[in-house]
Amino acid sequence: MARYGLPEFVKDLRSAAAEAGGEAAVVERIKPLVKRLAESRSWVKPEYYECDPEQGFGVHVLHEEPDRSLWLVAVSWLAHRGPPPHNHGTWAVICGIDGREKNVLWRRRGGKLVAQGAQSIGPGQVVGFLSNTIHSVINEGERTTLSLHVYGRNLNFAERSQFDAQTGTEMPFQVKLQEVNR
Repeated sequence: MARYGLPEFVKDLRSAAAEAGGEAAVVERIKPLVKRLAESRSWVKPEYYECDPEQGFGVHVLHEEPDRSLWLVAVSWLAHRGPPPHNHGTWAVICGIDGREKNVLWRRRGGKLVAQGAQSIGPGQVVGFLSNTIHSVINEGERTTLSLHVYGRNLNFAERSQFDAQTGTEMPFQVKLQEVNR
């Protein structure tokens, strides 16, 4: 079987995103492509496991279209760390690479956020989110984990928020990117 790497994935991603109608259709169409790239592991580098200790995770850009769409990143998660509840402001497809991450889904209720279930994903498992889905992530393991994320837009250029689960307070959410020599 031929190797499936970033160039092939980006070509397929562009086609899938252009041909699908609406966020839900894009997410479903892209899930198998993300899984295929994740399982090839041809793109994984040791530096993708580096994290920003302040934010508890590392975001490593693998590809971004010139208009800031179709953003592909490797995200590493420090043990027992993760971001607060947040949305993405765009669709997302995420696949586990190494270790497990727990995604908690949240709903707004009475001015606060209420947990509405959770899904853990491990290597080769895929989850998709629409732009307004609120979730949080936690690495419940003892070592740094890695996952592959594809978004319809660079998150730092999307209108997205993080939330205080207790008060329901909403505020802008930006991530620090890890500098990687590509």
